[in-house]
Amino acid sequence: MPNSTILHTARRPRNTQWVIAVVVVLLCVFFMIVWPVWLRDGEGDVQVRIAKGASVRSVAEELARIGALPSKDIWLFEFAAKVTDADRVIRAGDFTVPRDESILDLLRTFTSQNESREKSLTFIEGWDLRDIAKYLVREQVIPSAEELYKVTGVPARVYIGGVGAPERSLPDLDVLETRPQNVSVEGFIFPDTYRVFADATVDEIVEKAMKEMEEKVQEATDRDVTSEKFYKQYSFFEVLTMASIIEAEVRGTEDRRKVADIMWRRLEQGWPLQVDSSVNYITEKNTPSASAQDIKNTSPYNTYKHRGLPPGPINNPSIDSIRAVITPEPNDKWFFLTSKDGTVYYGRTLEEHAANRKYL
Repeated sequence: MPNSTILHTARRPRNTQWVIAVVVVLLCVFFMIVWPVWLRDGEGDVQVRIAKGASVRSVAEELARIGALPSKDIWLFEFAAKVTDADRVIRAGDFTVPRDESILDLLRTFTSQNESREKSLTFIEGWDLRDIAKYLVREQVIPSAEELYKVTGVPARVYIGGVGAPERSLPDLDVLETRPQNVSVEGFIFPDTYRVFADATVDEIVEKAMKEMEEKVQEATDRDVTSEKFYKQYSFFEVLTMASIIEAEVRGTEDRRKVADIMWRRLEQGWPLQVDSSVNYITEKNTPSASAQDIKNTSPYNTYKHRGLPPGPINNPSIDSIRAVITPEPNDKWFFLTSKDGTVYYGRTLEEHAANRKYL
């Protein structure tokens, strides 16, 4: 009968080889997880959006699609998420990640409570508060337009007894000093692209856009020395209101400056401004020419029925329109209209203006 001690001694080398093999495999997996991966189509950062409730598999596939993870390592990403319990705490949001990030670092980014997760929000020149509200709802920043109006006030309305006015305090900014309390903050949301934290509140977003407005206006005022004359004659709120009309009526710097001169002269002469964009602001339409029925609207924003500027801005204008208003180009025209292709036709007399209507 063979000696049992000799048999046990003979088996040890095979067991040792098996253990070594397992250790080697685990070490390989470990280094694949923690080591940066170089199979990239380029350098720099990429943006990745993780939807609420997204599976680890869908996250890995999205990383592979944007070039932040080799396709062959999708399984490894899933494995690492499982063994580290990251699969249970991956957060929704927009993330910026380097292309050479290791799998472990990627998981840290997606699970860290302290990670500065950001998202981009873009407000288009000429959007009004209703457009911004729709956009923020679409971007899942707010559940409804009413959430924005609690901060900005309800647009296209003159408040009586405070009904519809902002419910929360506005930031203490110089640019808001001349704004009446009975209208919204329409006009003060500067059109631009903003990087904000993914969990930023609508209050924070509005304040950021308002601060940007103040900075841009200050730059424009410093650059255009003639603006001093306008701020002596008109408040900034009136300038902003006129700029919103110019923004809605015409495109291009040259035309904006010409039309600004026409509008200021009409105002000084006591003419009604009669701009269709003011009627569209009331009716929420986007027609090049207001209908006879719409022109009868009794809203104080209707510049066909009421002389002078409307109670406030009718959109959030670009800095180009603001500059045009404070640096108008003198001309002898009194009428204008904009065709569907954006061409502006001018007339000195009402007869010339009527003749130009064929371009509508």
